[in-house]
Amino acid sequence: MVQFAGSYQFVSADNDEALLTALGVAAAKRKIVLNLKPEVNVSVDGDHWTISTASAIHSSKREFDLGQPHQFTAQDGRAVTGTVTKEGNKLVETQRHEQGLDLEITREFTDSQMIMTSKVGDVVSVRVHQRK
Repeated sequence: MVQFAGSYQFVSADNDEALLTALGVAAAKRKIVLNLKPEVNVSVDGDHWTISTASAIHSSKREFDLGQPHQFTAQDGRAVTGTVTKEGNKLVETQRHEQGLDLEITREFTDSQMIMTSKVGDVVSVRVHQRK
């Protein structure tokens, strides 16, 4: 079985700008986000998970229990409600943003990578992180 816990370094992104635009992120903030190369740390304690993201200019930490809705603040300051479930080697997250937008995020874990696929409507973005 694939290990979820670990550190993952950003490798590549495809279609991030279109996704951020679909989410309504302002142009200036999109420009900043598109230049970040974050490291993601995942830790697991039973059904309790922590996902921390750190880059040169921004850090965030989210804690949640699988299957339980939780509130957090997105990097651009918007209120979000998210629910995360585990399906095999994937964490599947549904986010509802305060503007009524739905964001689906699937984090697929392999022995060497975390592949994060995000979708808003018909817009899909894929980010690849290498396990450290």
